[in-house]
Amino acid sequence: MDAATEVPAGELELVARIPSASNAAFLASIGNTAVIYKPSAGEKPLWDFPDGDLAQRERAAYLVSEALGWGIVPPTVLRDGPFGAGMVQLWREPAEVPHAVELASPDTPPGAAHRRVFEVIGEPDFPVAILHEDSPALRRIAVFDAMINNADRKGGHILEMADGHRHGVDHGLAFHVDDKLRTVLWGWAGDELTDAELTGVSRVRTALSGRLGTALAELISPYELEMLDLRCELLLSDGAFPAPRGSWHVVPWPLI
Repeated sequence: MDAATEVPAGELELVARIPSASNAAFLASIGNTAVIYKPSAGEKPLWDFPDGDLAQRERAAYLVSEALGWGIVPPTVLRDGPFGAGMVQLWREPAEVPHAVELASPDTPPGAAHRRVFEVIGEPDFPVAILHEDSPALRRIAVFDAMINNADRKGGHILEMADGHRHGVDHGLAFHVDDKLRTVLWGWAGDELTDAELTGVSRVRTALSGRLGTALAELISPYELEMLDLRCELLLSDGAFPAPRGSWHVVPWPLI
């Protein structure tokens, strides 16, 4: 796959549909650059998110990632394609390395480099434990998710690169004004944030009063933008990863 650092201009040609995606998603190419294309017309209506704006939320997530400076979300733009306007993101091919998130039997002890999340009821009605790696790269994704209120951090939405970097993808269900953090990365719940992580959150909060805030105002609602700022403020004041609370579902389904 192309190692481009930005989405190029040019004609977008479809290669294949991605059947595992819940909304219409396609592997496509722009010249020699592989991308994923999600047309807004292919989005299924959701009861808790406005219709037809998941692509804008994906773009907003990329802008927050860029402000953090951690390279979590691959370059993402809004543009036209064969099925109309939508989101186009650089394709990142994961390496053949151990997955960052795994499911195991409840009696499986986590390794020295892993965190155990908690047990959930799988299908058909048997308990499973969620294990995820304990790495700086994955911690950064967990911080990012807490900021954008990611409601869909499945294990399959984490791409493991050969150099240890971890990309996060599929951020259409983010920036809601209500607490909707649903993630498989609860292993650091309550743990203190590092100085580098706090600096990243502070960097985003500062940017919200400038160019980042202006750009996000075209993609999400004023109230959603206000709540993003509040979540950053709470992370900085608490100095710790959030923990599950309230009665909402705290893990996505399916988990992987």
